Amino acid sequence: MSSRGVDREPCPYRIVDDAGNAFLFGFVGGSIWHFFGGIRNAPSGKKLELAWSRVTTRAPILGGSFAVWGTLFSACDCTLTHFRKKEDPWNAILAGGLTGGILAARAGPKAAVKNAVIGSVILALIEGISIGVQRVLLPMYEKQAVQQGLEIDMLDPPYDPFARRSNAAYVPKPLYNSGSFSSSSLGSVSSVGGGGGSGSGFELSSVSSFDTTGDDW
Repeated sequence: MSSRGVDREPCPYRIVDDAGNAFLFGFVGGSIWHFFGGIRNAPSGKKLELAWSRVTTRAPILGGSFAVWGTLFSACDCTLTHFRKKEDPWNAILAGGLTGGILAARAGPKAAVKNAVIGSVILALIEGISIGVQRVLLPMYEKQAVQQGLEIDMLDPPYDPFARRSNAAYVPKPLYNSGSFSSSSLGSVSSVGGGGGSGSGFELSSVSSFDTTGDDW
């Protein structure tokens, strides 16, 4: 849940996504744990029955606890993303600390601070391992892709055809002369097509001199 991968849902939809993933992780892991625990501790002849009973009664509770943690963590992560205007490992580390502190707030300030520190340390370890694995594995995958002649996706942002380009040098030219544009000059507009368009009226040459080669067209 703390991965900065590109496949994550955007906020706030990732809150629901992380809650479902956390519940599934806790439920499946708890089912396996309690099933084998029931078999190990149950008397002979009732191992499967007691193991199934432990799974049905305890696995959903563990899944719900994981879902609460995942929901709160994702909500803190999205809140930090909104205020910091960026997504980086610091959001996950701070969100882990906030989640641990909030969940332990009922036990008092000391317990809240202790769990906040533990949560931040755990998420820092997870993020550090994730970054380290990516730095080791990604060059290997890119090298294999180059050897196989595959195109490497550098995750460039999508092209926005409506965005203005920073190198655009388009400056629209005025349709009338720099003189005062008064009511008397409006009469010369009708003379544009007649060949007499002198003075402060519109000029046909300036209309046809628009630069249509810029990036904005």
